[in-house]
Amino acid sequence: MLIFIYFSGAPKYEDIYLQGYEDIGSLKRGLRSDFRFYNQERFHQNLEYETPDQRYESFQVQALEA
Repeated sequence: MLIFIYFSGAPKYEDIYLQGYEDIGSLKRGLRSDFRFYNQERFHQNLEYETPDQRYESFQVQALEA
């Protein structure tokens, strides 16, 4: 588990440690929610205040137009 947290960087301390998940199912639901927020809702300064999903979609459109 620590390797996954270090490698991805996305699961936050607050989500993993402070939630105190009781089982694997609740941990998976929590991480799924965290990743959804991180990729679909949270704006990133290094992506010029877009979400990762918005940036990915813009690359897909550019590839189709090329």
